[in-house]
Amino acid sequence: MKVWYQTLTSIFNYSALSPLYGASHTLMRLSGDFMVICDERILEYLSENETGTPKQMADSGLVRFSRSYITQRAKVLLNHGMLRHLGNGVYTLSEEGQQYLDGELDAATLEPDDK
Repeated sequence: MKVWYQTLTSIFNYSALSPLYGASHTLMRLSGDFMVICDERILEYLSENETGTPKQMADSGLVRFSRSYITQRAKVLLNHGMLRHLGNGVYTLSEEGQQYLDGELDAATLEPDDK
């Protein structure tokens, strides 16, 4: 049985968008049991920067983890289809990764690629 959970950082109140969505609009992300907070930061970084290496992410200050840990987590996200590897350590969001960030995908439904 999969564990269903959501982190506090998975709920965002977009009050700045209240003219568009109303003051109470919230976006809820449903994370998978394979996910940790670092994964959220990696996905958010790539959403804002389109591509990036673990070193760039760590150096940005937006993903406050070591380069080696970011590399490890990027491989997990890649294995679950949330990232694409462009080569030379460069990653970008996959369609599933963007859908997750938009609150349109429950990451618990993603299965690892056992290659």
